[in-house]
Amino acid sequence: MRYSIIDIGTNSVRHLVCDVDGENIKHIKKDVKITRLGDSVSKNRKLSTDAIGRTVNAIKAFLDDAENLKVQDIYAFATSAVRDAKNADSLMNELTKLGINVDIIDGETESLYGYIGVSYGTKKDNVLVLDVGGGSTEFSYLNENLVKKKF
Repeated sequence: MRYSIIDIGTNSVRHLVCDVDGENIKHIKKDVKITRLGDSVSKNRKLSTDAIGRTVNAIKAFLDDAENLKVQDIYAFATSAVRDAKNADSLMNELTKLGINVDIIDGETESLYGYIGVSYGTKKDNVLVLDVGGGSTEFSYLNENLVKKKF
């Protein structure tokens, strides 16, 4: 099955298209667009109209790619800038108009996603992952249990 993942971050929006067959994952396309969505969040805890526009345009392009690549399922999530912004609903309303549902994930889930991605990509079970993003930093590692921390 062909999947599309859209990661809406503080500085960039990332898009990954993969074919998944059981445990086998084949990368089809990977793209990133710098949108600086969170450029005003640290100052006034709001997403700027310009940043929302840049982000929506990037996601439109990714949705077009997904359609052209015959993606069967799309999962989109937003991280720090959106979860911290008082007006996150402004962005979410625009994305709903595009027909896409977006999960606003907490720092723990963001850390978990980072760990899973790195450990799968490196094919190692015992890794320490440090994710320095535009609006937050998380580290995670696996001992007997997955430990996630957000700073």
